[in-house]
Amino acid sequence: MLTNEQSQANCFLQCYAKQNNDSIPNISIPDNSQDINKPFSLKELEIAISHQKNSSPGHDKISLQSINHLPIKAINLLLKSFNDSLSSSQIPKDWTHAIILPFIKPHKNPKELSSYRPISLTSVIAKLLERMILHRMLDFSFQNKIFHVNHHTFYPHRSSINTLLQLQHDIILARERKECFILVVMDIKAAYDTVWPNGLISKLNKVGYSGKLLRWIQNFLHQGTIQIKWRNIFSKIVKNNYGVPQGCILSPFFFMIYMADIFEIQHDSHLLVYADDIFLYNSGTNWNKTIGEMQESLNKISVWCKKWKLATSPEKSILINFSRKRSTIPTLLKICDKPIPEVKSEKILVIIFDPNITWKNHINYLRQKGFKYLNAIKALSSPKIGTRSDHLLNIINATIRSIFDYGSQLFPFLAIATDKN
Repeated sequence: MLTNEQSQANCFLQCYAKQNNDSIPNISIPDNSQDINKPFSLKELEIAISHQKNSSPGHDKISLQSINHLPIKAINLLLKSFNDSLSSSQIPKDWTHAIILPFIKPHKNPKELSSYRPISLTSVIAKLLERMILHRMLDFSFQNKIFHVNHHTFYPHRSSINTLLQLQHDIILARERKECFILVVMDIKAAYDTVWPNGLISKLNKVGYSGKLLRWIQNFLHQGTIQIKWRNIFSKIVKNNYGVPQGCILSPFFFMIYMADIFEIQHDSHLLVYADDIFLYNSGTNWNKTIGEMQESLNKISVWCKKWKLATSPEKSILINFSRKRSTIPTLLKICDKPIPEVKSEKILVIIFDPNITWKNHINYLRQKGFKYLNAIKALSSPKIGTRSDHLLNIINATIRSIFDYGSQLFPFLAIATDKN
């Protein structure tokens, strides 16, 4: 057991730091006059500032409040520094440095490193530049239709609800046709932390991003550094240039790009992707044919993951049989020759799916959670020491209502007993 706080900080550092020993790829990146490579305008910066959420400052100690109080002359100087960075593809070290704060997860053993969730503090100034770059990359992806319609990750007008609704629709359709329906949810180990930077640059180049912007991203990915802050003790600074940077505005979009060409795999099953969750399913009247097609699809996706240095986790993946006829699956489906555990009910994107799509398990879960909140609300609404009714309503809307509203689109035809709950 480590009792010295400095040693503990360095131990966290060894756990979180991931270094890429590959050389920067020699990809031909021609200069071009695309809009994504043009100098940023003052309007773009103002939009980025207005959209930036207030967060703790990074290593440079510059807060969003400080930026909001800058005079126009200073804002123009900030804009010039952003354009200089894009033009030269050079990035100040403070902009790629992250301070990592380990926070204990609920009900976990504090003596285990895996019990802590790393929270990154990064430069607010860097986040503004990232946000401007993200807006341009999103516009480019819209114009060039880069993403498949079944790719629902962190994209305007797409959400986890799209994934859930499509999955529900296809399950119900198969059951009405009296077909078998098998779903596999594939798990990728530490997905964001294992993105291969050189592979990401290659994929960005493939879909059309090039010039100054791509060179900037290349440097952004390769020069990251981190240090741990643990009980006001700082660890040493080390390189952390493997995977997409945690806490960065661009990271979810980078991961979406990295996963985009999974839809180019030719197979006979259906595929949905949300973040690092891969939903693979198939239906049909013939069990053996359906299972055979699923296994072939799983094999092809596993090969794709291996090619792009993503590690699948068969033991954390799940298989659910949604068929009306409760038959035993003739053959165990496998990922990398390891069987996928079959479950009767599972939480998928926060919603608990059951084999008959009655939502009974999820409604019971919400009911139990609701009673816990109800007791807290009763305490807050005490006539003697309780809060005002309008404040109470704000608390309910901010903390409770979203839990019950999420996924409500899935429950239009609940069974009467379930609906009463």
